[in-house]
Order: sequence, then C-alpha cells, then structure tokens
Amino acid sequence: MLLWALLLVPTSIAVLRQSGVSRPWAIKFAVLIFFLPIVLMQGVTVKDHLGLNIGLVAGLLFLAEFLKDKQYRLLPLAGAAFGLMLGYKIAAPIHILVALLVFSVLLWSRQRALFVDKQQRLVLLKTVGVSAVIMVMVSGYWYLRNLLVYGRLQGAYGMQLSEAGERLASGNGVLDVMATKIETSGHFTSNLVEFFPRVFDYKNYYGADLVVISGYGPQFAAFGLLALVVAIAAFFNARLRQQPIFLISAVAVLSFVLLMFVNFNANSYRILSFFPIVLLAYAGVQLFSHGMLEKKWNIVAVNSLILISMVWSLLILSPPHYTNHLRLKEFVSLDAGQRTSANYSRWFIVHRPDFYRLMDDIPVGESIAHVAYRGSYFPRESAADTWRYLYMDKHWQRKVYSLHLPEYFDCQKNGRCTTKPALMTFLRENKVSLLSSCKVNRCLKIKDKSLFEVMPGLYYFQGGA
Repeated sequence: MLLWALLLVPTSIAVLRQSGVSRPWAIKFAVLIFFLPIVLMQGVTVKDHLGLNIGLVAGLLFLAEFLKDKQYRLLPLAGAAFGLMLGYKIAAPIHILVALLVFSVLLWSRQRALFVDKQQRLVLLKTVGVSAVIMVMVSGYWYLRNLLVYGRLQGAYGMQLSEAGERLASGNGVLDVMATKIETSGHFTSNLVEFFPRVFDYKNYYGADLVVISGYGPQFAAFGLLALVVAIAAFFNARLRQQPIFLISAVAVLSFVLLMFVNFNANSYRILSFFPIVLLAYAGVQLFSHGMLEKKWNIVAVNSLILISMVWSLLILSPPHYTNHLRLKEFVSLDAGQRTSANYSRWFIVHRPDFYRLMDDIPVGESIAHVAYRGSYFPRESAADTWRYLYMDKHWQRKVYSLHLPEYFDCQKNGRCTTKPALMTFLRENKVSLLSSCKVNRCLKIKDKSLFEVMPGLYYFQGGA
C-alpha cells in the first residue's frame, strides 16, 4: 500500500494541474493529501482502499481530459484504471457506475457531435468497446475465479454460512443486496448524524481500522468542508461545471452520498477514504482559480495550515503514539517480512491469544481445527462470531476445519469444556493434530487427556498424525 500512497502524489498533481493550478501549489496540495491520516495509516498497512482510490481518481482524470481534448487514447487508460478498481474491492462497481453516469451526462452536454455524427459515433463506440475489454481483462481473473469457485460473479459476498462455516445459501446478488439496503435501512441518517464528529476525529483514538473516526485530519476541517459546500453548489453553477475537476468532484459527492445509504459501522469511513482526497484537490483548484493564493497574507495563512496539518499528522501517527511500543523492541528485531501492522499497531494492544502471532511459523502442511460458534462463553467478549482468516497462511494452502462447538464440546459459562467422542473421531479421520479453542480474543479451556496444551488456546492431538 505504500506504493499506492506514493502514487497518490503525482496523481493529485495531475488533477490539480489539469484545472490550471500552478505547479508549486499543485505540489503543496498533493503533499497535503499524502499526509491525510487515513492515507498514512493505510500506506503502512495491508488495507486495500488506497488502491481503489487511486484507480478511481486516475480513471476520472483520464475521462476529464477526454472531455477537454477528445483524445480517444485516454478512454482505454480509464478502462485499465477502472479494471484495477474492480479487482480490488466489491465496492468498486458503485464508483464505476456513478462515474460512467456523470461522464455520459457531461459528454452529451459538451461533445454532442460525437453522438450526432455517424462517423464520430462509430469511433466512440469502438473505443468504448476496447476500453471495456481492457477493463475486463485487468479485473477478469477474480470474477472468473468467483464463477468457478462460487458459481457467481460476486463470490462469497452475501453468502449465508452455518456456524461451522458451511455454505447454506447464495443470497441475492451484490447489486440486489445494496438496493435492498438503500430501500430499507436508516444508514444514511446514522452516517449524517455522525458526519461532523467523525470528520473532526474527536470520537476515539486512531486505530488500525479507523474505529469510530474518519482519519480525514485537520486539513479536511480547514479546506475540505468549504470545498464540499462549493462542490455541491457546482451542480447548480454553469461556470463551476465547466472546470475539468467537476467530473471528479461530482462523482466523489454522489458516491459518498450513495455509500452513506449502503454502509454504516464502526469502520465505514475506510470505504469513504476517497472523499478527502478528492475534496482537498478540489479546494486547491477553487482557491487558485478565485485568485485567493495571490495575496501575501492568504499565502501565509494557507501555507501555515498546510504545514500545521502535516506536522499534526506526523506527531499523531508516529511511534510511540500509533505503534505498539510494548512490542516495539521485538518488532525491530524481526525480519522485514514478519513486521506486520496487524500484530504491532496500537489497536492490537488489546489482548490477543499469543499463538496467533506464531501461525506464520507453523508449516502450511499442518492442518488445524478451530472452534466456531455464534455465541459467547465469556462476559464482555469483544465479538460473538469466530475469526477464521488468521489460521490461513499467506498462500492459502493450509487446511482449516471449523468445528461447530455444541457438536464436539460440552462447555460451561466460565469457558471450561470437556470433549465429546465426535471430536476425537473427526481429528483422527481428518489427520488433524492442531486444535485452537480460541474464537476471537478469548480461548476455551479444554480438559481431555488426549489433548496436550502447547500454550493457552493451542492443543496438540497425538492421534491426528
């Protein structure tokens, strides 16, 4: 993700320069965007939203340039950028549909001759077809895999599973699910109520998952909110609509509103991380185009806000504020491939079973079984469901078995369990030697002479080899 964060700088410069901003100011605002807390955090973690955001901004940049100069070679480039988006996240179709809708409206209003003249229309259709093919070629692998593995394009999205992880039903398609949420949920109201508390980042501390905050930083409060007002006004102002960046800002605003209907949870602002990126660029364009970056005291004020925002982000996100200083010494002693933010960020000071951090050292050929249950045997358990992904190796080669807890264990409310005969039969038949009794943060205490407790939560069954 660090590569995507670095690529955000030249991409932002290109967006600003496209709308006439001078190079020095374009560089300043691009660096300011890079120093958004959400960009810095995702740049050093494994979150994939930055890749989605870069693809969106780059694709819109090419489309906006096509609206200006009608260079057909730009459309295949936009197709490649949108293909990268489709390969990254299930939310990508929302952005692309909004982008194509806004682009089509602007194309009709600005380049109507492309639709009226037969020869130009034919060239446009051919280029759009080639662009669509490129988009499918870039992202098609995952969708082909989803068809082969799950029998549908959206893969496991919306799939209903049993407590043991077995597939029960496919559910509706991704667009049907989103349409249902828009019709029946109050997500938009909840997001609207929490907009300002999240934007000003005062509800909670920064965590690896941006819990309850936005990560938009002081730069969005200083520049982004005013830019949002102007971006909304641009829908009703002909002069503002003529700016190249209008396509980008319009798609950002409409996508933001649409996603507010679709999604609301503690981490939902990760999906909305494209918003401050676009609006800070939009702020730079408006300030420059209205001559507000020419007067001495305006220049001093804007430069001061940019510098303060950058310093603030560095101080807040630098160790030991954001890094788990309790394990920093161990962290710096590890090989680079083992330094993972999932293990060492401040958010994960919350107790996790120690053997989770050792899963990379267990051979991938060694299968593991774990308890699975949608309920808690502990007071104040942080989550009722079961984590499964942490047992997988990075190449997804290890066999992982989910054991529906009531079928294999008798447990008391204090988390102490005895085994049922079905457990030993299952482990023996599937040649499984390792057993995890941990669901999320807490581990069940299992009493059975056939199981040797290697460390809390991890048991070894000698009969499984």
